[in-house]
Amino acid sequence: MRKNDASHRQSPQTVKSSDRKGKILTILFYSAVWAIAMVAFWFFTDGSDGFGYSFLYLWILLPAVTFAVSLIIGKNNYWGRKKWTAAPVLGVMYMLLEYGTFSMANNLAFGKVNMPCWDMLAA
Repeated sequence: MRKNDASHRQSPQTVKSSDRKGKILTILFYSAVWAIAMVAFWFFTDGSDGFGYSFLYLWILLPAVTFAVSLIIGKNNYWGRKKWTAAPVLGVMYMLLEYGTFSMANNLAFGKVNMPCWDMLAA
């Protein structure tokens, strides 16, 4: 073993702190993108922007961020065996974005409450 090898090792506390930071940043990043998508719908779109919004946020941005976050969770083995719970959680978040935007706008426009479409969870 060379002398330099020992200097590159990290203490277990440093690794745990880094791991915790990575988990928090991953969750915050996904939550921020999700929240931006929700705010963008309600504050920066009008009736004619529906297709553009859904194409950008529901078909491109959120699936890409979900894929990237899933890769990060898998690569870093966040939460060990429980990392598989991320898939249904991210699926529910995707479904809730659609429900909180288009479905809720429809609910408000017609004064009728439609329940979330649980088929979106598979997407």
